[in-house]
Amino acid sequence: MPGQHMMTARHTLTDRLCIILGTDDPAEKAGQTRQLVADWHGGRITGIGTATPPDRPGRPDRPELKPPSDVARRRIEPTA
Repeated sequence: MPGQHMMTARHTLTDRLCIILGTDDPAEKAGQTRQLVADWHGGRITGIGTATPPDRPGRPDRPELKPPSDVARRRIEPTA
């Protein structure tokens, strides 16, 4: 699966960020980001690194399109 990489704490911060940027699946990308934050705050990542980000971030092949009737209605709420 493109963009899917095994992430470990031994990667540098920039290595991990580049892996995340290259991930196609939004849910996987969010999960990897949360894990990166936890590893960073836990002191499991000690090096910044110098990895070069991908030219284009990973994206799903196609967005999931839904008919308007299947999408929650958005409302503008007045501010207090």
